[in-house]
Amino acid sequence: MLKINVTKMPVTVVERSMLTRRLAVGALCVAAFASSALAALAPDTNKISETNLRAHLTFVAHDLMEGRDTPSRGLDITAQYIAAQLTMYGVQPGGVDGTYFQPIKLSGAKLKSDETTLTISGKSFVLGEDFMPRGLKSAEVQGTPIFIASGYTNLKKDIDPFKGYSVKGAIVVTDGSLPQGVTMRDVFSSEDWESPEQAAARNGAAAVILISNSTNTSGWKRQVERMTEGGRLTPSNDSQASIPSVMVSKAVGDTLVGSIMSAGRAEFATMAPVVKLTLGVEQQEVMTQNVIGIIPGSDPKQKAEYIALGAHYDHVGIGRPDANGDTIYNGADDDGSGTVALIEIARVMAAGAHPKRSVIFVWHCGEEKGLWGSQYFAANPTIDLKNLVLQINIDMIGMAKQPGDTNPANARLTDGNSLFVIGPRIVSSEITQTVNSVNASVDNMTLDPYYDRLDDPERIFYRSDHYSYIAKGVPAVFFFSGSHVNYHRPSDEVSAIDFKKYTKGVRLMYALAYEFASQTARPKIDGPVRNVLPNLGGGLP
Repeated sequence: MLKINVTKMPVTVVERSMLTRRLAVGALCVAAFASSALAALAPDTNKISETNLRAHLTFVAHDLMEGRDTPSRGLDITAQYIAAQLTMYGVQPGGVDGTYFQPIKLSGAKLKSDETTLTISGKSFVLGEDFMPRGLKSAEVQGTPIFIASGYTNLKKDIDPFKGYSVKGAIVVTDGSLPQGVTMRDVFSSEDWESPEQAAARNGAAAVILISNSTNTSGWKRQVERMTEGGRLTPSNDSQASIPSVMVSKAVGDTLVGSIMSAGRAEFATMAPVVKLTLGVEQQEVMTQNVIGIIPGSDPKQKAEYIALGAHYDHVGIGRPDANGDTIYNGADDDGSGTVALIEIARVMAAGAHPKRSVIFVWHCGEEKGLWGSQYFAANPTIDLKNLVLQINIDMIGMAKQPGDTNPANARLTDGNSLFVIGPRIVSSEITQTVNSVNASVDNMTLDPYYDRLDDPERIFYRSDHYSYIAKGVPAVFFFSGSHVNYHRPSDEVSAIDFKKYTKGVRLMYALAYEFASQTARPKIDGPVRNVLPNLGGGLP
């Protein structure tokens, strides 16, 4: 590499001009080499507007949106705002019934503590100390319990602890231990596994008592208070088992199991314990939604395939005040930046020449609550998921670490020309090549692969919406700037966004979506995620 020492050899105006031209030619050569490997150099990248990004984000992250909690009025207003932009741009509705919306029913449950009791053989136990509800479903059941070790069931692997037991109408007691050789990661990453509650419900049980494996129940009282104060919401899924369920302390559970086991002996058969469980629960239903738009592809055959661009448009709502008394968590970066990026990309792509494949834009709700929206879409897609070639997830791409910043909270925040990319190395070498080539052809940002590994202790790969697609066997990549001092704080405001970096990032996302939508072949999954996907219930292309 040529090193120019300007202190020893001053550069004249003419020489500087010649040097500038040489460097410019060199840069053009690099860009030309990169673009030669691309199916289609994305047009109109320069039409991604910083002004538009700022204007949209100012609305989406305004105090009037009240932090866009799921569900909330502010989130619904934001959904309508997104749909209005898509209508103006001529983007086709991709939701249900010819709309831009995919409705999601949330089931709410509020515990009535004065109507919630547990007695075993006449002895009463204390709510929040000895026992705590798990499944908030009204119940009034009584009977002799049946002990089932583990309870975790996988019929495809012939793991069925309920086999040989008749639990219909019974109260099932289980320790919730895992079968030998099985990890909790295995259970959570495959749809073939049933929790003890799900398996018990399928077998017709009336209720489940799960024994805690910890002797520390100090947090139970606060959890019960939350259940009684505001209840909790979860996405409804009619196919998912729903059964009254409580967790009991280890001391209560051990005593109960001992009594059950003793009653199994003939001489103690009359001493079988009798459990009476009453759960007072007030049920409610609330609706929320994903927002979905489609730009159809230009190729008669390939337009049946899709590239998905995704972001979550929710945040965490209203919370504890900061030092300034601000209680609104605006979420300008998290994930107002991704939300608005999709709006601007849709505008530019809809107005220009369409790529061969169709592009579907999905604004997910409830990411902050546990990937609700993306999981719902992946389970109930509005397109054939087999035709989804790739998902690009944009979550927090607007912040930048400034020179001289020594704040430990910004230690992993990328600078003004960098982004973290998660997925290329894990998922596919072909995706890696395309991402690098497209990046070189646009602004040539530094794409940091630090989190692009399965053994990342922060588990970033598993913590955003792209994972819901990966779990279904769909290749996905994820871009973000890194965590920062404003993360999940009221200070995540528009004023903290680095719009120069943000605009470059959006140009890159647009160019990537266009390129993947223009390629003939589908990217193959050949990365280490292949070792995970079989456990996730997804197929490999």
